[in-house]
Amino acid sequence: MTNEERILEALSEIKAAILENKREITRTNMRLENEIIPQLHLLAEGHNMLIQTLAPKTKVDQLEEKVQTLEFAVKMVNAELQSMKKAQ
Repeated sequence: MTNEERILEALSEIKAAILENKREITRTNMRLENEIIPQLHLLAEGHNMLIQTLAPKTKVDQLEEKVQTLEFAVKMVNAELQSMKKAQ
């Protein structure tokens, strides 16, 4: 086999590898377009929906403070009621 034939064979192998890489890139791009990107859009929509429905942290903090105040008030009322029952 001459050097020229070796070079042509190597070029042919390189060309085949390049064509296979192009096919693989095309398949990857199609999968991105048809599967992955739509799933990412669905995930983003779900994330946005969660953000819209969740109460902001400041609101949760305010509610926790109110609950603590109410719990304290209920304990005070219960203690007063128990005191009144003992007095009877």
